[in-house]
Amino acid sequence: MKRRNVVHHGMQGLFVFVLLALFAMMSVMLVLFGAQMYRGVVDRMDQNNSDRVLFSYVRSMIKAQDSIGSVKVEDAGGITTLALHENIDGTEYVTWLYEYDGKLYEQFTRADTEMLPDHGVEITEIKAFAPKIEGQLVTVDMMDIAGDMIQVTTALRCSPDADIIEDSAAEDSASAGAGSEDTADEDEFDEKASDEKASDDKVITAAEHAKDAATNAAGAAEENDSSDAAGKGSPNTDDGRGAMT
Repeated sequence: MKRRNVVHHGMQGLFVFVLLALFAMMSVMLVLFGAQMYRGVVDRMDQNNSDRVLFSYVRSMIKAQDSIGSVKVEDAGGITTLALHENIDGTEYVTWLYEYDGKLYEQFTRADTEMLPDHGVEITEIKAFAPKIEGQLVTVDMMDIAGDMIQVTTALRCSPDADIIEDSAAEDSASAGAGSEDTADEDEFDEKASDEKASDDKVITAAEHAKDAATNAAGAAEENDSSDAAGKGSPNTDDGRGAMT
């Protein structure tokens, strides 16, 4: 009887140990699976952010030289590059964008200087960089380190004479603005002159009315004086006639 109880308790202990071992194994597997999933999500987010930065970088570099003839696809140092030309103080410079040794590089040199691929500034890691230009449309196909394709497509909206046209337009606008200001000043001067003339006319009219009123008053006073004189002379005449009678 005692032996059966010992065996029974031993089986129960073994069963509990197996359950605990399974629980521990499942917990470890769950933690490892969750960590792997989290790492994958983080890596993917980092890659997406890197792709967006790469897309924005290439697009902004093209837009910075947004003029026909300034953006070209050229072979330099045995590498296909996107060459961005610009003129600074009468000297032509080139910004080269290219893929070299699994990385995207940028290099800024004079146009008459040889481009050395390993002298550029490393931007990020990529597997491919293939620019092409069709008319005013610039397309750059790139492949990131994860093997995903990134395509940058933008249209050149300006022309080489755009700056001259903009300067002329600005000068015309300034001239038009100055003419408008002169016209406004002349109108204001004319308006003030009209107001002053109207005020003078009012003063003259008031003076004339005052003069007419004074004249009328003087005439009325003379008539009153004449009437008084006539009234005083009439009684004396009557008295003389009575005496004579």
